[in-house]
Amino acid sequence: AMAIDRELIVNELLGGVNAVATGMIPPGVNGHREKTALIPFNPEEAKQLLAEAGYGPGKKVMPPLELVFREARPDVKIVAEAVASQIKQNLGFEPKLVTKEWRAMLEAQNRKELPFFHLRWAADYLDPENFVTFFFASYGPENKIGYKSAEVDKRTSMADVMPDGPERLKLYAEAEDIALADAAYVPIYFQRDAELINPRVKGLRESIFGHLPHTTVETE
Repeated sequence: AMAIDRELIVNELLGGVNAVATGMIPPGVNGHREKTALIPFNPEEAKQLLAEAGYGPGKKVMPPLELVFREARPDVKIVAEAVASQIKQNLGFEPKLVTKEWRAMLEAQNRKELPFFHLRWAADYLDPENFVTFFFASYGPENKIGYKSAEVDKRTSMADVMPDGPERLKLYAEAEDIALADAAYVPIYFQRDAELINPRVKGLRESIFGHLPHTTVETE
């Protein structure tokens, strides 16, 4: 996590279209925070931690690591290649890049066969449960990496059944911070979609999910 420069990936390689991730919950969703326990880019400390773990020049060689990502998506390819390059530059070993067809990748993920992968998430509903519980709780339906924390489960299981309010958001924030500090996932960017809209089109209505039904749309 410390070896990945998300600012460079987002602002230089992806052209600044997306927003640099500050956690798992994106802007506009209740519970989003600008300051979280997200591990910052710090290649020098990353090298030190790797050496303390017994890896590096004159020490043990890192075992092979595959970075799996979805095929036929240019932006995904850019991110995966950048992550592999930064790990090589900052830690001295290079993950092998492996592409998979979308269905095959999801099936492998469901079987928990992907130890290191790039994946994007489009929410089912705009609530912190869909970003924190789903990925970090041991019982979360999208927890495909086997992450388990009793402290996270304690907080999410309480928050999941509480009415909306400050205490519920506090529990989700604490659970998110625990998992981010553990580097269960390494959030890189909040995706934005760039669209070309003819100036003749009027009455488009937007939401965080995208365009609302085109019941008010007209063309001039």
